[in-house]
Amino acid sequence: MNSSSLLKLKYGLQRQFSCSVDPDKLLGSFHAPQPQENPLEAIKNAFAQPRDFPCLYQAVLNDDHVAIILDTNTPGSSLLIAGVWEELSKSGVNPENVVIVQPHTPGMGEQYDPRVDLPKELLSKIRWSVHDPEDESACAYLASTAGGERLYLSREVTEADVVVMIGQMAFDRRLGYRGTTSPLYPGLSNAEALKKSQGVGHRELAPEDHRPLRDLNNETAWLLGTQFTVQVIASRDGSFAHIEAGEIESIYTGMTQWLEDHWMIKIDERPEMVIASVDLDAGGHGWRQVVSAISTARQLVRREGKIVLLTDLREKPGEGISLLKKAHEPRDCYEPLGQMHTDDQAEAIELIDALEHASIYLLSQLPSEEVEELHLTALESPDETERLIGAAENCVFVESAQHAWGRIQEA
Repeated sequence: MNSSSLLKLKYGLQRQFSCSVDPDKLLGSFHAPQPQENPLEAIKNAFAQPRDFPCLYQAVLNDDHVAIILDTNTPGSSLLIAGVWEELSKSGVNPENVVIVQPHTPGMGEQYDPRVDLPKELLSKIRWSVHDPEDESACAYLASTAGGERLYLSREVTEADVVVMIGQMAFDRRLGYRGTTSPLYPGLSNAEALKKSQGVGHRELAPEDHRPLRDLNNETAWLLGTQFTVQVIASRDGSFAHIEAGEIESIYTGMTQWLEDHWMIKIDERPEMVIASVDLDAGGHGWRQVVSAISTARQLVRREGKIVLLTDLREKPGEGISLLKKAHEPRDCYEPLGQMHTDDQAEAIELIDALEHASIYLLSQLPSEEVEELHLTALESPDETERLIGAAENCVFVESAQHAWGRIQEA
């Protein structure tokens, strides 16, 4: 008789789930990479040894106007901003000629000031702006793409002499890989571009497969003439595990490989159950993270299997997800969702797809009746999760599942 294995998953704000599992039923256990022990030192090392590019301060003149594009939900963003400024200051750049620009992100609430780790005297000099695509004066014509599309981009970016992009390299249902050039379009464009680019993920595609929107972002960066980027990869606990700086294409190649090595889950067969934890990350702890974790589990679990989500979710569902409350079957929401164009449209469609594939159990801080109205099964305590695991034929554990990607190995 095999002895049980003790498995632990961090989840929620500061919680940990642990249980004993029969090794014969355990098909895999994935744990998130650890955060950098000294993030400040890691940032300095990245700037000191950029990949295929000179040090940033060598590429900037003292009278240059600099736009720092900071992607939404980037781990360690305020430390990264401080690191970029330290490099710029070496070249004598006037802080009043520096602006931090963040793209518009549908569904995001109030964003915190990323300048908090800068010296206090710079807070009134270095500007910070969140792009407003509805403001016609906020965009300027950049160029036409090879396909003939006229590109409009943030005026603060197009009028800069130097553009530095900061972001997170991550798996993305629409782009394959988010990072490097992805904040440019449609997030820094106009309302028309946002409407045109609305859509959901491509479940049938692998991250490395061709994505037209990714190509458009790369072309936009080339037309803009920007070459330098700083990218991080998330760790558990809302921080970052890896950082690199340098030339865009080179960073993309190296960082996607690191992402594959540390956040790709590869198993040989589909389990009956996937137990996925969701922790607090740089984007918060809401439905966006929970649905992303559900999508990861959906990639792994067998049809009519079970997905168990360990969370501290308190956020009320958005307009799109709330449609499930009125639906007899989840699939009944597809048509009205296609007409609504809500901020959580993509998440709602991913959730419906997962519900059509497997049963979903949710441990959260939401009232059980509200969870049940969404066609989910509410778990009252972690003990219920342990009982579900005990009854499962086999299972896979995934920590920080909102960042991961699941792949079944070909025989």
